[in-house]
Amino acid sequence: MLGEPRRALDLGPAEGREAVYLTRHGVEVTGVDLSPVQVERARTWWDDVPGLTFVCADVRDYLAEEAQLFDAIYSVWGAVWFTDPEQTTSLRLTERGACRRRTRCRSPG
Repeated sequence: MLGEPRRALDLGPAEGREAVYLTRHGVEVTGVDLSPVQVERARTWWDDVPGLTFVCADVRDYLAEEAQLFDAIYSVWGAVWFTDPEQTTSLRLTERGACRRRTRCRSPG
């Protein structure tokens, strides 16, 4: 990963192993997955890891409602299931370098 992100969003984390790795290296990670089974499994396995959160939701809905900024967004497993690039590429970097949905970003300057 480039840079030193403080907060990361994992799209489709499955059981969360990659998210745990980042969390143990000082990154606060939120994993968003559509599968309630995967989210419950991740929560059970990694409940004792501080700075790690798993959410069961469609990432588009989650980002439309969530106010926090992410310094990095990645997907090891989840991106393979995205079918409409227009809906999933509506993320961009803000002037601080943090990712949000376009509708919530201010223009730099």
